[in-house]
Amino acid sequence: MHHDTVADTVAGAAHGGCAEPGGMDLTDTAGSAACPRCGQPARWWRCERVEDGSVNTYSGLSCDACGECDGVLPDEGD
Repeated sequence: MHHDTVADTVAGAAHGGCAEPGGMDLTDTAGSAACPRCGQPARWWRCERVEDGSVNTYSGLSCDACGECDGVLPDEGD
């Protein structure tokens, strides 16, 4: 996927025995790109979460113009 704009934020840090003993930064990345379905601007994301001792990556794309939605967001424990 080609990313037209990018915004990175540090989502937190993982420390401990399973994910990364020395610790590591987790990064959320988001931006805009052309929708693969209709070509209009769409939002894409990539985020990392520590779940059950492993680092999991989530990504996706969402377009308001045509409703295209691909990928998942992590369960934030709501």
